[in-house]
Amino acid sequence: MSSVNQGYGFGSFLGTFVVGAAAGAAIALLTAPRTGRETRARLKGAALDMGGTLQQIPGAVRQAGARAVKAGQAAFTQAKEEAVQAYSKATEERQGAKDHKGYAGDKELPRFAT
Repeated sequence: MSSVNQGYGFGSFLGTFVVGAAAGAAIALLTAPRTGRETRARLKGAALDMGGTLQQIPGAVRQAGARAVKAGQAAFTQAKEEAVQAYSKATEERQGAKDHKGYAGDKELPRFAT
């Protein structure tokens, strides 16, 4: 992993994004040409909307985590099955090589003088 990305996970990125979005929205509302009452009402509405959105994040993260765990388990199971098949094949090939005596075990073939 590169040194630039070390120590920063998706949660840190998401938190930074949410804070930046909130700051941008607040600045946009405060600099818009409206009365104080209208601005306060819009800020209150934005805060309530953000609160609802933030309440949905843990559930979405939990669902994504559950999907990732299932995908990881499926990949592990598949890799395990492939490893067992490869081991079985290698064992069978090795056993077949032991059964074959090869040239040295064949007494009927002529030997060449060196």
